Amino acid sequence: EIRTAELVAAAKEMEFTFHRAFDMTCDTNEALEALVRVGCCRVLTSGGRNTAPEGIKNIHSLVKASAGRIAVMAGSGVNASNVKLFADTGVDAIHFSARNLTESRMTYKNPSISMGGVQGIPEYASIGIDPTMIRNILNQLI
Repeated sequence: EIRTAELVAAAKEMEFTFHRAFDMTCDTNEALEALVRVGCCRVLTSGGRNTAPEGIKNIHSLVKASAGRIAVMAGSGVNASNVKLFADTGVDAIHFSARNLTESRMTYKNPSISMGGVQGIPEYASIGIDPTMIRNILNQLI
């Protein structure tokens, strides 16, 4: 809590959103209260589960517990097929990536070496944003 208070203070006038590290705590209700005490503006959460749809009941409970003192933002696995589920939870915001992978246009790919590709992202691909995914999510909310 002390370190988080230092970060909030360092952010000064900026809004401070606490990362999904929140979901790794042993007691999300106590962690929520700590974030309120130190002045966080919002918390990004998947409800203590791998994805927000899996943690939707916990997210709903966190929204109730927040009582408007801190914004609750649902994130991780939010997409057009499930975004409507979060409307009933009362979350203040949703977080989604709407990302796509584009295969590299490199003509030569050396199979003998890796440049340290990230798990889930192929070595010869790049991450982009898919405007169609964004539109589909927004259309579900309108």
